[in-house]
Amino acid sequence: MSAKRALVLWSIAGLLSTACGSDDGGEPMATVDMGTQQSVDSSRPTPMREKPWTTGLVERGNTGHQPSLSTAPNGTVATAYFHTQGETEEPCTEVGEASVPNKKRWTIRYAELTGTMWQPTTAHRPLLLGTPVGLSLRFDPDSTPHIATMTGEPLEMLRYCGANDVGLLTPGPDEWDLETVVMESNEAMSGQPASDFGSVVGYWSGLAFDNDGQPAIAYRDVHGGGLQGDDLTRADMEFAWKRNGSWANFAVDVGEGAGDFNQVVFDQDNHPVILYSNPVEQQSADKIGLWVARSTDQGESWAKFRLFEGKTGERPSMVVHPITGDIIVAFYHPEEGRPYLATWRAGGEFSQWALEPLGDPRYIEGQHPTVAIDQNGVLGVTWYRCLRVGQGTTCDPQDDAIIFAWYIDDEWVIEIIDDGEMGLCGRYPNLTFGGDNRPVVVYQCAARRGDDFEFELRYARRKELR
Repeated sequence: MSAKRALVLWSIAGLLSTACGSDDGGEPMATVDMGTQQSVDSSRPTPMREKPWTTGLVERGNTGHQPSLSTAPNGTVATAYFHTQGETEEPCTEVGEASVPNKKRWTIRYAELTGTMWQPTTAHRPLLLGTPVGLSLRFDPDSTPHIATMTGEPLEMLRYCGANDVGLLTPGPDEWDLETVVMESNEAMSGQPASDFGSVVGYWSGLAFDNDGQPAIAYRDVHGGGLQGDDLTRADMEFAWKRNGSWANFAVDVGEGAGDFNQVVFDQDNHPVILYSNPVEQQSADKIGLWVARSTDQGESWAKFRLFEGKTGERPSMVVHPITGDIIVAFYHPEEGRPYLATWRAGGEFSQWALEPLGDPRYIEGQHPTVAIDQNGVLGVTWYRCLRVGQGTTCDPQDDAIIFAWYIDDEWVIEIIDDGEMGLCGRYPNLTFGGDNRPVVVYQCAARRGDDFEFELRYARRKELR
């Protein structure tokens, strides 16, 4: 092992163990031009004549966990994300006097891109148990940002000292306003007593606006939040959709553990489509894997299809093609160590999805993939590269990077956006196309600060693809 690799792996081990969940996976930063380009089948990267990417800093200070990136109708690009560590507060006396835990709040930051600078502000500080389980930033038709995430105060009845509602945040005059969308498990009635019990909802809230500009959120319902041993194994994936001024609630996938990494889009016919993972291996049913669900009757019934059988990495991605109406999903295949695209052709049977592997076979890569489409219909995908094949199971700072792939002239072109310096770099990439049609990516890197490393959120912006 090289001296650099030994030093880096030793130095960042403590940082990763305290700042990341099971999936893990300040001052202005000078911008630098980076980027190499290669075809999927090439044996070595070929330097580009003109490096297209410029990188910079969104925010440093142990931040950038689970970022969500979005572009507004007016062209504004913004991101929301968690700090990597929570802040411990006073004892949680609301849940009783015996063995009272301390409250722990996690800061959600919101930042808009203006020119080459970001202006981060605090949007919310939810009270969470364990590490965060997702947020989702989207803009409404008036270009107002909305953030869906878990919110809420302790539940005395359940002795639960953590967020337990589905919340929707919007900017107010002085601070962000909070709308509580769902509070109880039985708001999405399933007719099954075990699934309609409980008050802990909101895991992995995924937000979208329908074609009429109304918000909708998919979320995981975990009932008692661990009060009972089967709260997670019989979790439900549920859906809240605002129509005619009020929220309607639907139980989509009931009693089997579903609802991780939820993403929502609306197809060209304004039918909701939900992408979600079921991480639970049931003895009575084979449901583990990555699923898509679609309703053509306003949420009353759902067609479901499993795209991948087995556990997959954190936060796959989904987009509707603005020209063809096709639905495209990007996800990580952990057994093959590569990203995949799944495509449903608009108008076809919902069970007909075409799968396509991506990536460089020399690497274990594809975690945290994001797919987006530019104004000309060009498809782009980003993902995290971990390490070379055969070099172990721990991501290596010498080999890891953030990758961008785009499809042109019937072939994929791969570009390395950022391969970091001494620390792991490229985690949680999110891709969008700005109002100027240029690709923008945010991603988390571990940067050297004296003798230690800390996480920071970086961004990269490319020249237009065409």
